Amino acid sequence: MNTLSKYIEKYYPYLWVILFFISYLFFYPENWMITDAYNYVNRAIAFSSFNADWLISDFVSGESINLIPAPYNTGTSVFFTLFISILGKKALFITPLFQVVLSIALLSLTIKRNKYNQSSLAVLGLSLALMFFSRSAMSCMPSFLMISVVCFLFFRPKISRKIALSIAVCSALGFWFRESNLFLTAPFLIYCLSKDIKYFTPIVLGFVLGLCPKVIADLVVYDSFWFTSASSGFSISSLWDHLPEYGIILLVFIPLSIMFVGIYKGKADKTIKVATAAFILLYLVYNYSAVDYSGLLKGSLLTSRFMIPLLPIVVVCCSEVVSRSKLFQKVFIGFSLLSILVIPLSQYVFHKLYESHEQAAIALAKNVKDKKVFADFSGFTNIIRYYNPLTTEIENISSIQNLHKKQVLGENEIIILSRSVASEEKTMRMDSMKNIVDHIPLKLTKSIEIDESNWLEIYENQ
Repeated sequence: MNTLSKYIEKYYPYLWVILFFISYLFFYPENWMITDAYNYVNRAIAFSSFNADWLISDFVSGESINLIPAPYNTGTSVFFTLFISILGKKALFITPLFQVVLSIALLSLTIKRNKYNQSSLAVLGLSLALMFFSRSAMSCMPSFLMISVVCFLFFRPKISRKIALSIAVCSALGFWFRESNLFLTAPFLIYCLSKDIKYFTPIVLGFVLGLCPKVIADLVVYDSFWFTSASSGFSISSLWDHLPEYGIILLVFIPLSIMFVGIYKGKADKTIKVATAAFILLYLVYNYSAVDYSGLLKGSLLTSRFMIPLLPIVVVCCSEVVSRSKLFQKVFIGFSLLSILVIPLSQYVFHKLYESHEQAAIALAKNVKDKKVFADFSGFTNIIRYYNPLTTEIENISSIQNLHKKQVLGENEIIILSRSVASEEKTMRMDSMKNIVDHIPLKLTKSIEIDESNWLEIYENQ
């Protein structure tokens, strides 16, 4: 081992964390990047006030508007609640920072314990999927942490009953964030049971304990013992359509990930390969794809969030492959050095990419201050991405559907419309909202540009 390799082996994990930590805080996110995050964040804000929902009275109809328009698993919101309760709403993006740093620490310890090569952590530094979604408020990040914990527990010389129980607890907890996480943790449980039946009781007990937080939260929030997040459904026909984007995701946005899992020869290699294949196949036949809305490249990056939980397993597989291959050891010295540039650079690039979105939210906040607002708060349009509790005190609102009861807007009343020409479907959605207000004489008072194909319009009485 040459001098450079020794330094990478000894110091690279520390350098990785320091670079990410500093660059993340320097380019700290100010707004969520995906509309679905609204549901997680607002649920967390409700939880921090000891409420299950966030209800506001519609100032026209008097009916309740739920600022959590879509039901999702509550585990992600609980993570945010911890930081919001202590540091306030603006601190919610500390949550994914914490999840990444803790995951890197656990994976580094796992690699070190197994005497594998630490330079394999460069896979995470070069993963644009992780760099992008580390700035998000999506369920892929707590899932990433949970699978990292399971890897830390599993990849060790000997597994005791207590460790088996802990693996089972974490596997069941994964349901609280995403049901598909079980595909990635099941092989560890199966492996333990295949080695010795003595693990049966602690695994069953651990699984029951791990399910308790979800069951309790589902009872409180959804009045059901078991809530499953809404799904777009599955079909074999989606498989061929999704192959190109998942090829990009698994070879580029998570560099060479599928290859490392495929040639891995370490502990539980067969069950890990089968589970990984099943996990990927699940999403290949999933009917949803961001490509339909954002094009192949950007859509693949957005869709890559489904593969983020796979990353800890990829890192462990990669570390085993690199440790037994001199060629890969040389390659990963270069990858490690390259990641030193990519980690801060990617944070800067993604910050600049979404800077206009953050500025749009701030500009909208200035224009709605002390106003009564008509808008679509259902999640049907992008309004909820910009009219949000991080920049605005949301209180005097009414559904745009109530405009049929008015001939003119009153004093201090405004209408917010989301407009887009990004795709035919988006344009049709936005036009349907515009059609609702066509009977009212209005004056366009402000147009807030988001990007070249999306903008917000504010209307007042003519």
